[in-house]
Amino acid sequence: MRQVGADEDRGCQGTECGSGETEALRELKDIWDTLTTTAEFDADSQTLDEVSKLYVGKYPSLLSWYQGHYENMVTAMCCTDEVFVKLQESRDRLRVIELARRSYEGRTAAWS
Repeated sequence: MRQVGADEDRGCQGTECGSGETEALRELKDIWDTLTTTAEFDADSQTLDEVSKLYVGKYPSLLSWYQGHYENMVTAMCCTDEVFVKLQESRDRLRVIELARRSYEGRTAAWS
């Protein structure tokens, strides 16, 4: 991810980004991907496509911190900490990735 100085290049509004690590982790607007949903998810970024009747728009990835995930796994295994990401949530995320691959191939699949 390349770094730029202007918050607006990352899609930041007001003090949402600020400075420091959080700002550096944000994606640049020019690499945002297309979010397509059957119901409106974000009125600021999506518009209704009259042909497909789907809501389409550019949307950034959510921020994440992978190191924290692994640190939590260690403390959950050796101590009494609770795991932040539950098994069901992990399974759902993998399913989203699988559905995204199908979508990229031009196929559709129902969430199940």
